[in-house]
Amino acid sequence: MRVTLVNGAEVSLVSSAPNAVYIAYHWFNADGTALRLDAGRFAITKPIVTGSSRQYMFPIAVPDKAGSYILRVTLVQEWVRWFDENEVGAFADLHIEVPTQTWWTDDTRHSVPYGHIQALNRAALRPFLSHGGLCRPLLPHVETVNICNLKCIICPYAEMTRARETMPMPLFEKIVADYCDMGGGDVVLTPQVGDVLLDKALVERIRFLKRQLAIGSLGFVTNAVNAHVIPDADLEYIINACDRINISVYGLDEEEYAAMTLRPNRYARMVESIQRMLKLNHRCQLVIAARLLKKYEDGFIRNWMAGNFGREFPYEAVTSFGNWAGAIDTSKPLPFDGTWAGPDLAAHLEEGGPCAYPILHLKVVVNGDVQFCSCVDYDSDAENKIGNVTCESLSNIYNGERARRLWRDGLRMCKGCTHRRPIADFVPLARLFEHPVRSLGV
Repeated sequence: MRVTLVNGAEVSLVSSAPNAVYIAYHWFNADGTALRLDAGRFAITKPIVTGSSRQYMFPIAVPDKAGSYILRVTLVQEWVRWFDENEVGAFADLHIEVPTQTWWTDDTRHSVPYGHIQALNRAALRPFLSHGGLCRPLLPHVETVNICNLKCIICPYAEMTRARETMPMPLFEKIVADYCDMGGGDVVLTPQVGDVLLDKALVERIRFLKRQLAIGSLGFVTNAVNAHVIPDADLEYIINACDRINISVYGLDEEEYAAMTLRPNRYARMVESIQRMLKLNHRCQLVIAARLLKKYEDGFIRNWMAGNFGREFPYEAVTSFGNWAGAIDTSKPLPFDGTWAGPDLAAHLEEGGPCAYPILHLKVVVNGDVQFCSCVDYDSDAENKIGNVTCESLSNIYNGERARRLWRDGLRMCKGCTHRRPIADFVPLARLFEHPVRSLGV
């Protein structure tokens, strides 16, 4: 869809912190009742000053069912207002007829590696999951380093047998070039295990990504601890080159943090590092991903953020943890209030059908191995490997026979996995497909 945005306000419009403004849209039924609010958001990357205008092109995920609908395009200022809900009335309504459409037919489904999965047979998904007649991943995760500075008891990092190393820059450039040939899009730099802020070439890699016209938003997950050794100028560039960074917090006091990470005296450094990141941030969405061993009320967590950082920001908090497809011995109880997700959950998730992770994310690890499942394969299991980008293109790997076989037959490691997320749960979440960096941490 093409939209022209004219700024008649007295301030510039831009998607930068703390209260970023985004182009957004809602879907309503023909009678005006809400169908899907906040169905998608798109960044205003360069400021639109007062009295100026700019055109934007972006994909729209249409409703799944055929029928008559109203598409409303508007603006949203995060944590402040929707522009179609106040006296400004800054929105445009379009009446849309959605026909019955599918991605493939019985005659063409052989061309799609997962052509037997009907939940994905929707024309609305085709622009996001294919390019040039071939399928593509929604969001690549490129593991540039697999070294970590913590030893979390909920992570199998200590059990990893593959070499702890950093990805060579020529290999990284080859991966990015292959992804651009597949249509490009958003990129995530979260390691399978490890922390991206230990990558000494991170600034160079981000600068390279920013030079590629086909690359969209960037993001990653970090424990933030190593931020204290990165110079201000480099850290400021890293943060503001990204659209979203999830900060993994493993405790809200020294006792809890040390019990979770097996690294005493790192809690204060973590807090100081986040404070520094907040000070240097101008536009990136920072999110706290709290992985906790103690249960806290929402008010306590908000007070913790306000007390340490002078503000609240988006967060999620969990005290129940997955088994990394059986890699962790869950018979050993966790300290305090922490729990392991049980086998009943794994069985329930398996009943939900094929897992969404191979669709949502494609993992390329430090040596160029491409993993079918990006979720829990911390040690680059041979069963999960579908190719290596040093030998062939990412497109050939993703559309190759080995990937097709795993779509048909599944992975042994998926049995009993408590991280599994059925495809059917994600297909209705249009924003994940339109702006996949927002799915970071799913």
